[in-house]
Amino acid sequence: MKEFRRWLRGLVKTKIFHIIIILAIIIFLIFIAYINIVKYDTEGEKQMPFEVSKISVISSVEGENIEGENPQQVRWNMNISQNNDFYIYIEKNDKYNGRQEEAISSVEIDNFEINKEKNVGENKIYKPDETSEKEIFKNEEKNEADKIEYIGAAQSKVKNMQMSNQGDLIYFRYTNKDITKYQTNDEELNHSELLKKAKVKEEDLKTTIKFDLKINLISGKSFKTSVETQVPIEGIVDSGRSSSEINDVNKLIFKRN
Repeated sequence: MKEFRRWLRGLVKTKIFHIIIILAIIIFLIFIAYINIVKYDTEGEKQMPFEVSKISVISSVEGENIEGENPQQVRWNMNISQNNDFYIYIEKNDKYNGRQEEAISSVEIDNFEINKEKNVGENKIYKPDETSEKEIFKNEEKNEADKIEYIGAAQSKVKNMQMSNQGDLIYFRYTNKDITKYQTNDEELNHSELLKKAKVKEEDLKTTIKFDLKINLISGKSFKTSVETQVPIEGIVDSGRSSSEINDVNKLIFKRN
């Protein structure tokens, strides 16, 4: 036993023992860092000053009368489009315990990826229409956008792309434009029945849309997540209007950008 102790004391004093201890510490620190990286990659930020509390999607049908293109002189000569309006609720996190009071400088929505099961219609992203008092969106060229950006301000004027810097409701539209044409001599035209009357099948409209959502703060911090869902909401052909919320919005993974 005494010889073992003497050997152990001798080992502790050797250079190779010190090297082994240092290497063991380095390996342990690398392992801890790796665990934290993996955890961050799968869970993201846990303490954000603002959070997405809800994302709602409203799917609808829209018909536009084609001017100057009516050789059969029918009463209605329509181009049919299918709209999907996204409403994103961003709220202040009351549990945030940061060192300073935060505010939103801007929110960006971009990097749209649109994958259709069938190639029908034309993909369009629209921002809110600034001029219309009755409608939030108008499918016009002036409102087309590849990127949606809301600027944080003291007051909310969302149609002017200005949101409250303490959290707000923001929105944009994805439209599957000019899916098909429909002609009829009916006295009245019910837009909610256009898809059914034009014999469009719901499976022909199925689209997966993915986009990045980035919250920029006045402190210079920036948090980004990716949102993916399928549109239109089920029932659009029969009802002409359907809505739903994106499930598990609380599981969105935000990371420092």
